Amino acid sequence: PEARDTDFIDFWERRDQLKDLYRSSIQAGIDSGTFSPIDPELALSATFGLVESLAWWFKPGSSLDPERTAHHVARAALASLLADPAALDAVIAAANATQADHPARYQHA
Repeated sequence: PEARDTDFIDFWERRDQLKDLYRSSIQAGIDSGTFSPIDPELALSATFGLVESLAWWFKPGSSLDPERTAHHVARAALASLLADPAALDAVIAAANATQADHPARYQHA
């Protein structure tokens, strides 16, 4: 409840922006046929929840490598959305190629 205080308004606004980005990406994946035809809000809740859960269980300094952990969770989230989970590596390669072609689009604000 304390996090709902006005001191955290910037956090909640940025979180909502991130959720909007997830939502639009998920909808684009559904529309293209890359993702399963799932309810977009259910897909958003499941995917966003998986990623947010890292804050609860991942501890810096643990035996888990942060980059490998993030990579694993991202792959699991993406695989859960794909219409063809066997295409996971091909979808990641295509996304990486797009990112390389348009790096400014993917920079963090």
